[in-house]
Amino acid sequence: MISILRYVAGPELIWLLACLGAGYFKRANILREGYYNKFIENYAIWIPIFILTLSMMLFSFPAIPRKYLLLRICIAALIGTHFFLDTFLKAHTEGGPGVGTIYIVGIGLILVAILVAVILKFIFIKS
Repeated sequence: MISILRYVAGPELIWLLACLGAGYFKRANILREGYYNKFIENYAIWIPIFILTLSMMLFSFPAIPRKYLLLRICIAALIGTHFFLDTFLKAHTEGGPGVGTIYIVGIGLILVAILVAVILKFIFIKS
């Protein structure tokens, strides 16, 4: 049981929880008739970078296997960012071209952040 938890507790779980949180946020914003639209516009591209940072912190936990952890983080960040932004931006009640631009900027920014995270991992984390 413990060995299964070692592989389940990883970046995929973090991104899954973020996507579930975005789904609950979507429901709350639609029920409140767009009360959080400004929050979505301001923070939609920064939340995935914060989640990527949390995922990179998994290198500090000794119970998590590190053999393919960097690859798992990169793939989970790309896929997770897509699903997170898709769900999070559907919560925006007004829509319009700005929401699509936020998605494109968010994906581009996460690609740059992944590149920076990989470089920093090879410089500072020896494993």
